[in-house]
Amino acid sequence: MKLLYLMLLLASPALAVEEEHPYFSPEEVQALEPERCKGMVEIPAGSFTFGDSYAAAGRRTPPAFKHLIKPVTTKTIGAFLMDKCEVTQLQQEAVWLMGRGKPGEKLDLKRPNGDHPMFGARKEFAELFCKYLGKRLPTEEEWEKAARGGTSTVYYWGDDYRDANTYEQSPRQYNMSVPTGPVAEKAPNPYGLYDMLGNVPEMTSGECWKGGSMMLYSEYYASVGRCAKAPEKGWAHSYGWRCVRDIVKPVEGDGKQSQAQGEEAR
Repeated sequence: MKLLYLMLLLASPALAVEEEHPYFSPEEVQALEPERCKGMVEIPAGSFTFGDSYAAAGRRTPPAFKHLIKPVTTKTIGAFLMDKCEVTQLQQEAVWLMGRGKPGEKLDLKRPNGDHPMFGARKEFAELFCKYLGKRLPTEEEWEKAARGGTSTVYYWGDDYRDANTYEQSPRQYNMSVPTGPVAEKAPNPYGLYDMLGNVPEMTSGECWKGGSMMLYSEYYASVGRCAKAPEKGWAHSYGWRCVRDIVKPVEGDGKQSQAQGEEAR
């Protein structure tokens, strides 16, 4: 019921009467991200290596991925914008306050782990969150191109996962006691995106999650990594997310605008 109300509220902010249902504007929600996450990164149009690059690097494919790995192919997609960081717990809490009809001053800007990535939400909520900000979830192809950062190696830092600690929240051993770390604490990938292969797995608009997490071996953090099973619709899971936005460009001649959808070229 709360999710249904939240959907109505975010779809039509005019429903929020200040005395009864105060809400945060999209700009205010966006402003809650850490300073190092401000702005979006343009992912350039073009072709990239999509699919399993483990074998190409002469490395063993992790058993959990064997039945999921796709042959290496070349994909071509249009340009799009992507958030530098995963959605944080503080941003998520602001949106949930709206859904509960709670006043904005209830938001604790100093809450523990507020700058950690959000996880454990339903995919419907993630889709709605992005839509409220004028964005959407990335496709699997968009996510993988962004994660690779223009590289064709297993990881965007190379083929050796032992270098992961420079770039990702990635413990050497499976660790349930520390599920997340602060976003953008590690070095970004070549495109300037943080935590693409670590911290929390990330949802895409399709049926797969991408990337690794603080609870997985670094070996699983390949750009090609994908889910073993899609989450049941309506169920929460341990995935986080970040949003993308289509690039709007003017159409020559008539002064109108068209959207670069970032879809795979036919």
